[in-house]
Amino acid sequence: MISLWSSRTCPEHPPRLPRRARGWLLGCALSAALAGACGGQSLSTDTGNPPVVGQKLHLTATATGVLVTGEPGAVPGGARVDVINTATAQTASTTAADDGSFQVELEGSGGDELRVYVGSGQQSWRARLTSGGTSAPETGIEGRDFLLSSAQGYTLVAGTQLRVSFDDNQLTFNAGCNTASGTYSLCQERLCVADLATTDIGCDSQRHTQDEWLADFFVASPRLSIAGATLTLEGASATLELLDRELADPDRPLTGRVWRVDTFFAGDVASSVPLVTPPTLEFNGDGTFRVFDGCNGGSAEYTRSGQTLSLAPVAFTEIGCPGDDLPRERIQELFRPGGEMSVEIEANRLQLKRGASGLGALTD
Repeated sequence: MISLWSSRTCPEHPPRLPRRARGWLLGCALSAALAGACGGQSLSTDTGNPPVVGQKLHLTATATGVLVTGEPGAVPGGARVDVINTATAQTASTTAADDGSFQVELEGSGGDELRVYVGSGQQSWRARLTSGGTSAPETGIEGRDFLLSSAQGYTLVAGTQLRVSFDDNQLTFNAGCNTASGTYSLCQERLCVADLATTDIGCDSQRHTQDEWLADFFVASPRLSIAGATLTLEGASATLELLDRELADPDRPLTGRVWRVDTFFAGDVASSVPLVTPPTLEFNGDGTFRVFDGCNGGSAEYTRSGQTLSLAPVAFTEIGCPGDDLPRERIQELFRPGGEMSVEIEANRLQLKRGASGLGALTD
């Protein structure tokens, strides 16, 4: 079932299917012709020209880590700057000087990639930084996910977390029960959300009530401001502070940890098989990896280039194993022949795929 909350500022619009909802959420489209009816502005938080970060940000290796330096004019004076080292998941924050310069130091090496987040008022930018230079800055909140870091005037139900995503001009939120989505824009320094559509799954009364409170909060056009990677939404009775997901729950490095397999993919179908002893994967910094299928294991060498892993063939041990053979067969089908697999990591989840087949795994 689909439930709807009506926006207080926007008329109803024809339904659409937002991309992030992956086909099971019905959203509401906002046409350009009707944007003015909502007081709509550009669907980003960019209200001015972004800083010339490409020429004015620098990454330098030091004896103890890496130094990120912004020359005068790199960012707006007094802006909050948050930096994360994607190789180590370490973060650091500072406030830029009046001339737009700043400096932070983190653990790491000169070969690491860092993300720099700059936010001030309704203006927001982020960029990737390496020793070779800086990517073109991405402006606004479009394409970003945020997690609640603190709240005044409201307390989340115990054991739940609020995630808010901005993608394809859609705001989507979930707090442990239903998922809601609606078209968003900025209007007079506020976040304006058109009609919200939400799934209608069965949850306990506390989480249902929480969903209703959050829906009312978003359609009431809370005031929006940004400081570094922190997004603040101020409503009439509550203020929510959300931190960019990449800082709140960073992507884990592939190496130096144990990944516990919990999902298998076959085309568009994902299945989970609970096991007493789950299969595991370990990728080491020396270019070797080990795979354990729940009974037998093997190791080989690998190389990584961006989102692709090139694996040498794996020779598994051949111990006789009781129990369900299907998970073991799937592991061995994926790893025994070696070859290339795509790799994707978001927070503590790993996804490896070879064609239409693959697996998902969790780590700490």
